[in-house]
Amino acid sequence: MLNLRPFQRRAVRALESGRYDTVVLSAPRSQGKSTLAAWLCWRALTPGDSLHRPGTESHLVASTIAQSRKTCFKLLRRMVEDSDTAAEFSISESANACHIRHKPTNTRVSVVAGSARATLGLVGCPWVVVDEPGSYELTAGAELWSSLDTATGKPQSPLRVFVIGHLAPKATAPGHWFYDLVHTGTTGRTHVQLIQGRRKLWDRASEIRRCSPLSWDFPESRRKLIEQRDAARGDSGKLANFLSYRLNLPSPDESAVLLDVATWMEVCARQTPPREGRPMAGADLGGGRAWSAAAAVWPNGRVEAVAVAPGIPDLRAQEQRDRVIPGAYERLRDAGVLHVAEGLRVPPPAMLADLIRPWGPRAVVCDRFRLGEFQDAGRLPLVPRVTRWSSAAEDIRGLRKLAKDGPLSVAPESRPLIEASLAVATVKSDDQGSVRLVKRGTNNTARDDAAAALTLAAGAAARMPKRSRGSFLGIAG
Repeated sequence: MLNLRPFQRRAVRALESGRYDTVVLSAPRSQGKSTLAAWLCWRALTPGDSLHRPGTESHLVASTIAQSRKTCFKLLRRMVEDSDTAAEFSISESANACHIRHKPTNTRVSVVAGSARATLGLVGCPWVVVDEPGSYELTAGAELWSSLDTATGKPQSPLRVFVIGHLAPKATAPGHWFYDLVHTGTTGRTHVQLIQGRRKLWDRASEIRRCSPLSWDFPESRRKLIEQRDAARGDSGKLANFLSYRLNLPSPDESAVLLDVATWMEVCARQTPPREGRPMAGADLGGGRAWSAAAAVWPNGRVEAVAVAPGIPDLRAQEQRDRVIPGAYERLRDAGVLHVAEGLRVPPPAMLADLIRPWGPRAVVCDRFRLGEFQDAGRLPLVPRVTRWSSAAEDIRGLRKLAKDGPLSVAPESRPLIEASLAVATVKSDDQGSVRLVKRGTNNTARDDAAAALTLAAGAAARMPKRSRGSFLGIAG
């Protein structure tokens, strides 16, 4: 019997209760997650256990079979071989397939790679244990989760899913399926348990102990935690690793993201003032399947954003295509920040212009190559901008400065839209150190449109000259 810690017992009780189709446990590294996953698989193989379903096949899902052979399957095999009934089991392990079968009851647990192909159309499968989904590739992981989510909840379906892992290295922000699953919390037939540090208390021993109770119990592990904490105080790279892996606070590589998580949290923590004066606005016109979006930055730092999505295909089909959590786009529409061009495959520029006009902007910065389309919409103070490396870098620096130093703050209703867009906004550097936003892939499935519009608006706001009565955003020129 595994000696479970309290946080592990709570998750297992939720799984055993029958109240939930899905149980999610996210905790920092070295907190016995892989051991717990292997133990649940061992229970599924053990006759007389409440998780045992004779004659069925359960699955242990890992990013790759090779990865599981080094972690979960290795632990599961050891549990089987160390048991008093080891002779009742057959074990098959190779580079391409791993499974363990209880011969008397013909009950199996097999390892499958983290892809939808391996888990699509599960029939009669009682348990799926998903190990460390934060390391899965975004596309494969999202497709996998969609297939499992579809398989649960079917009439008379026995399937129950246990998801366990920390958020790094890939589930670092909204828009990643595992991040969204964890931060949505317990709802309906999904139970979520999150162990995560508080960023302001990250270097306190009491906070580290709370987040890493298993490691803290062993003197050698405790010393290592303290050493890593001390090193992180003076090294930003080590700090990012410590936050991500020891406190389950994702801290991605700042060179590849438009705004890092810590800066975004600072922006959201500021009180958002009312509209005052005339804002600077940015507009990003989408083509084909892309959205169009606009953002405005008022002189006091207030930020609002809107987007327009095509009406064909519908939002649910767009969610599937873009591989986001089901309902994500519909929630943005219900919040009033996402509008739909009903019956159209491409959002018309006039529709976005109608949403911008009530802001009363001083200027609307847009791509020079889309200027004519906006001019046809009429009555907007348009400023075309050529997004070369140098000008793009200027806009990004302006956004980062206003976000980090203030007073940038986002209206609550606009936060979900901007947050989702920032999560997929990728920054690339050139040989001279300039940076610009780049599209992910070639199919326009990354909804970074609002982030692009915000970058244009913030860049324009940051460039505003000092006036006789102060300056735009209250920053001295």
